[in-house]
Amino acid sequence: MIRHPATQGRADSNHRAIADAIRLLGYPVMDLSHAGNGVEDLLVGARVPSAKPWPSGYWLLVECKVARYKLTASTAVRYTKAQIEWRKQTQGWPRIIATSAQNAVDQIRTLTGSPTKSASSAPCSPVPRPMRNGPKA
Repeated sequence: MIRHPATQGRADSNHRAIADAIRLLGYPVMDLSHAGNGVEDLLVGARVPSAKPWPSGYWLLVECKVARYKLTASTAVRYTKAQIEWRKQTQGWPRIIATSAQNAVDQIRTLTGSPTKSASSAPCSPVPRPMRNGPKA
């Protein structure tokens, strides 16, 4: 019998990459993967543009899921009974289901109204890329 990663105290294999990619966008991320009871894997402080002198935003719940089939990342995901119950209790709260780091970044940019491409227009990578010519002296 295969057990769900959360019941074993482990995060999904893409969990860390997703969290790191969101942090690279500049958003604070709290790991909730060990909270249990069907709670999503990550809590993200998402900011939205505001004319106020303080940041305006909301808490975004992020569920990290591994795509069931390699052909499509949009394949239906499965939920535990606890996750189904939690989703019923928190219906209406902003949440996304991320199957990869890039998928999470794209969804968050859409929700927050951020530009669809970064300044470098390179795909999101949770690992810093080495400089080609080395540091300038």
